[in-house]
Amino acid sequence: MPPARDPPRTQAERRRSGGRFTIRGSSAIYDALDCAYVSSGEKREPVKVEHEKARSDGETVDDLALVISDVEIGGDPRAGLRVEARGAELVQERREAAAKAKADKAARRGADKIREVLTSDPGQGTEELKRLSGLSGKSYTAALTALGAELDIRQDGRTKRHYLKGGGPCPG
Repeated sequence: MPPARDPPRTQAERRRSGGRFTIRGSSAIYDALDCAYVSSGEKREPVKVEHEKARSDGETVDDLALVISDVEIGGDPRAGLRVEARGAELVQERREAAAKAKADKAARRGADKIREVLTSDPGQGTEELKRLSGLSGKSYTAALTALGAELDIRQDGRTKRHYLKGGGPCPG
C-alpha cells in the first residue's frame, strides 16, 4: 500500500481546478489581500493572468497573457529573460493552433494507413477500407480529406470503390 500523503503545510496552496489555479486555505488570507492575480499555463505556452480581486478601486484589469522567453547574452542562450505582455486571446489562439496541428498530424497518419492499404489492394469498398486501415468515424473522414486529390472514389453499383490516382488499376 502506498504511503499516505502529508497534508499541505502552508495556509494557502494552489490547486488545479478546471484548468486554472485558485487560492485555497484560510479565507482570511484572501480577504486580507488588496489585489489578487491568478495565473495558469502549460509548459512552453503563454501564461494567462486573470485579475481576480481589486479592493481599492473595485475595477479589475482585463486578462492578459505573458510570453516568457530566454535571451542570449554573451554566448549563453539562457543568460537573460524577456517577458512580454500580450492580449489574453493569445492563449486561446495558441491552444487552438496546437489542437489543429495535432489533428492534422493524426489525419496524415490516417492517410498513410489508407495509402498503404490501397497501394497493396486497390478498389476497396468503404467498410473494408475502414477495417483494413483501422480507422472509423472522424479519423477516417479526416484521413480521406488529407489524401485529397490523390484519391479516386468510384461508384460500383451500391459500393464506393477507393483507388489511388496513378497507384494501381483504376477502372474506366
